[in-house]
Amino acid sequence: MGLSHRNNRKRHTWKVSLLAIILSMVGLNPAAADENLQLAGYVESIDMKDGIIVVDVRTAGCEGIKTFVFEPKDDLFDRKDIGRKVEFFINSTDCTKKKVYTIKREGDSQ
Repeated sequence: MGLSHRNNRKRHTWKVSLLAIILSMVGLNPAAADENLQLAGYVESIDMKDGIIVVDVRTAGCEGIKTFVFEPKDDLFDRKDIGRKVEFFINSTDCTKKKVYTIKREGDSQ
């Protein structure tokens, strides 16, 4: 094990470190590839029958009380979620005031 082995090991370590930095900057979120926006906030109310949820969104760029729709059969939310912090994805890359977005399960492509 000479100098060349040490140099190869250093190059490998450097490449792995660089790859980790790039991946952390880009993110490996599967929803990002589908151009979905991840949001977080506190549930104000839920209408399980009609699939309507009101969330006090705390994510930067989308803050405020917002109404979203979801598919009740997907079991994304429960009445117990009222007052709790939730994280979810919407079918958009941005958040516009007064627009109602559809909440998606992580990894959904549409």
